[in-house]
Amino acid sequence: NSLYEPGLSRANSYQGFLTLQYKKTIADKHNITVLGGAEQSKNNSEALGVRWINQVLPGLDDFWAFEPSTTTPSRAIGLGVRRSFFARLNYDYLGKYSLDAVTRADASSNFALGKVWGVFPSVGLGWVVSKENFFKDNIQFINYFKLRASYGIVGNSSIDAWLWKERYKVDVSGYLYNNTLQGGLNPERIPNPDISWESKRTFNAGLEMAMWRDKITLGIDVFQNRGYDMFDKGANDGYPAFAGFEAPVVNYMERYNWGSEFTIGYRANLAKDLRLNVSTNFGFGNSITTRM
Repeated sequence: NSLYEPGLSRANSYQGFLTLQYKKTIADKHNITVLGGAEQSKNNSEALGVRWINQVLPGLDDFWAFEPSTTTPSRAIGLGVRRSFFARLNYDYLGKYSLDAVTRADASSNFALGKVWGVFPSVGLGWVVSKENFFKDNIQFINYFKLRASYGIVGNSSIDAWLWKERYKVDVSGYLYNNTLQGGLNPERIPNPDISWESKRTFNAGLEMAMWRDKITLGIDVFQNRGYDMFDKGANDGYPAFAGFEAPVVNYMERYNWGSEFTIGYRANLAKDLRLNVSTNFGFGNSITTRM
């Protein structure tokens, strides 16, 4: 047996974005930065190929040198569009207190009209405790100490395209009619017009420290995330094999993950132009799926 697979493919894409930023300092105490923008990307691709098996005439790579009954054509077309709008506000007071708020509105062609858009906000707070007088007057060996926390929602659209429409695949000899095999279309998966963005609620809290004139640095973070409306293919396990199609993908799964991360570093000036910087990081984590 011999295999011959000629093919042709093409693909193109583009990405464009626009951002506007405004900064202002008020009374040398309040620093405000506002940023807004938009982004769009699009890609499309097409592939065409044919597979011939069982060579009849050795030494030839033309299609007529293979058995016609083993010819298997294939074609794939892909199209994807993504559009985003985003805004960010950063506020800082005397370098001690900070607020960072971000909102995104994202659209994906992976979903049907009415389910295309998702809105995902987040907010973060920071406090440089080492700049407070009560800290500087009582703790001398720590020259930098910051507490921070963030909370937000993030989205994900990384799933097969067009799951909201009927999907078929060609079977050139899949049906028996009058004792003769005939070609046709097989339903590939039940569509789900309600499929949309999966979401994750994130929470993170941590601290940053530098001690003994920045020679020792320490970072500690704890996090806890909850994924919900996640893409779930588990229903397919309950479908009988003779159904001839796959179950729809639904927004159903829920999952939690949590853990902690640690970073420890050491810095030293060994000579005039020779510095040493060593750091290590490690973490602990766990997760559990609570619904699928």
